[in-house]
Amino acid sequence: MRAPMPLPVSGIAREPMPTRRVQFAGCKRADGSKPFQLDACHALATTGETVRRLYPKWYVGKNKVDA
Repeated sequence: MRAPMPLPVSGIAREPMPTRRVQFAGCKRADGSKPFQLDACHALATTGETVRRLYPKWYVGKNKVDA
């Protein structure tokens, strides 16, 4: 009995994974409203360091620097 033929790999699997910068850039909203992922988890709390660095407009923590 012959071994089954392997299934073809889709083109998506061969594409490079996006970097974190590209992923976050894709989440910015054109209408200027707050990105949906902010305040959805501890890591993206609007009072946290991650939001201070990546989303300064939405940061509301103690070290807020007004531009």
